[in-house]
Amino acid sequence: MYKVFINDKPLFFLPSLEGITVSEGGGIMEYDSSLVLDDFFDYHDHNMSTIVLGSQADWKKFCTLFLPIKAAGGLVRNKEEFLFIYRNDKWDLPKGKMEHNEMPEEAAVREVMEECGIEEPGLLNMLTETYHTYFHNGNWMLKQTSWYLMEYSGNRTLTPQLEEGITKAEWISMQNWNRVMMNTYASIQDVLDAYN
Repeated sequence: MYKVFINDKPLFFLPSLEGITVSEGGGIMEYDSSLVLDDFFDYHDHNMSTIVLGSQADWKKFCTLFLPIKAAGGLVRNKEEFLFIYRNDKWDLPKGKMEHNEMPEEAAVREVMEECGIEEPGLLNMLTETYHTYFHNGNWMLKQTSWYLMEYSGNRTLTPQLEEGITKAEWISMQNWNRVMMNTYASIQDVLDAYN
């Protein structure tokens, strides 16, 4: 199963409906290689969520409709608090595009350091992968982000990377995650759910 966020709404790409309950407001369509992105987006816009039925090969064909972007990021823990950034008027987690020949783990650590101004956090384990789409320079992009749990025990003052549009970097306890959940992206909620 693959889950892609399009305009912050989930699209599920599944091989079948076996064991799946479709919620009210959800739509189902079978993958057809003659469909173009406008067809998907138009159908998806009219449903709370969309299930696309197709094979692994269909998923690969679907991905070719987008320009691929590989990214990595981290959920960083420091004792009882977690590192969040505030960018574009939403709470987010530090993440960014992988550089040429860079491993996802390396990119995740580098992005946390660059976007928050801390020294290298310790990598613990992979949490999940997320997919989301966005429009950039006349093209639809499909960003695949690998997310890692990290540990930080330093006390360096957080420094948000202003040139990346980050206006705050802040340690927030799990008890206060509702503040983040009320104003974040659905894909970030999935990362936090993966930690829980």
